[in-house]
Amino acid sequence: MRSHRRTMAHAHAFAAKHGSLAPLNGSSVLAGVIRRLVHRNRLRPEELAELLELGLVPHRSAERWRVGMTALAAFAAVHVHASPSSRYVAPDGYRLGQWAAWVRGRYRSGHLTPQRIHDLDSLGFAWELPESEAARKRRAGYRPDDEGGAT
Repeated sequence: MRSHRRTMAHAHAFAAKHGSLAPLNGSSVLAGVIRRLVHRNRLRPEELAELLELGLVPHRSAERWRVGMTALAAFAAVHVHASPSSRYVAPDGYRLGQWAAWVRGRYRSGHLTPQRIHDLDSLGFAWELPESEAARKRRAGYRPDDEGGAT
């Protein structure tokens, strides 16, 4: 693998200006070059370590996954299950329920790796949530005025 001195120099300049590589715009030329180099394993180990030290997040979905799994493990420790509803928001404001819904959708469409499925299974993640009573009634065609309630 060859050295990518020019790319590394640009990365250092960006990090010096912005404090890290974290705010790197995903559509910028530098972001594209770094993403391709990382994805194709074209960086020497010391170059990759240098970029990570500057705050590079190698892949947004990997970071999203890490944050979601951490929040899910914390949820499971408190609630004794790993099945947040789609509306659940963690105490720190993280929308764990939305992440869980996204994971369930990825699972249904066959887009989760076996390792990720195993990781979720090990926490006791529920791939399907039980249907709520209100949802069952709606599916059955229930209307509140059927019982003499509100009209």
